[in-house]
Amino acid sequence: MLLTGQQTTALDAKGRLTIPARFRAVLDESCQGQLVVTVNHDRESLLLYPRHEYEQRAQIINKLSDFDPLERRLKLLFIGHAFDLELDNNARVLVPPRLREIVGITRDVVLVGQHHKLELWDEAAWTRKLDSLFTIGSEVGMSEKLKNLAL
Repeated sequence: MLLTGQQTTALDAKGRLTIPARFRAVLDESCQGQLVVTVNHDRESLLLYPRHEYEQRAQIINKLSDFDPLERRLKLLFIGHAFDLELDNNARVLVPPRLREIVGITRDVVLVGQHHKLELWDEAAWTRKLDSLFTIGSEVGMSEKLKNLAL
C-alpha cells in the first residue's frame, strides 16, 4: 500500500470528506474503505489510517505504561481520540466534529499521503507548515540520522 502526494479538497456542509480518486483506489484495495481517524500528537492535523494499519500501531501504543506521564499522554491522544470510519457509496467519510475542532479544520483541507496513512490538514495550516518544511535543519542543525540519509 502506498499513499503518496497531496490533494486539496473541501469538506461539505455536514463535515464529510470525499476521498479523492488518487487515494480511493489504494484504500479500497487495502482496507475495503474501513478507516480510523485520530488526532496527531502535535495537534496540527488528523491521521487517517486504513483500519488494519491503525490496529497495528494501536497494539504497540497500548503496551505503553499508564504510569509514565508521556506514555499515557500518547495513549490518550492516539487511542482515546480514534473513531472508526467507513467510506459510503460516494467515497465520503464524516470527520467527527470534535476532531475537526481540536485541529482547527474548517472547510478547505489538504490530504497528505504518508505511505501507510493520510494526514488531514486545514488548508491554511498546511500552507504555513509547508513554508517551514523547506528549511529542515537550517535553524537547529541536522540530526546524525538525516546527515547520513541519501534521498
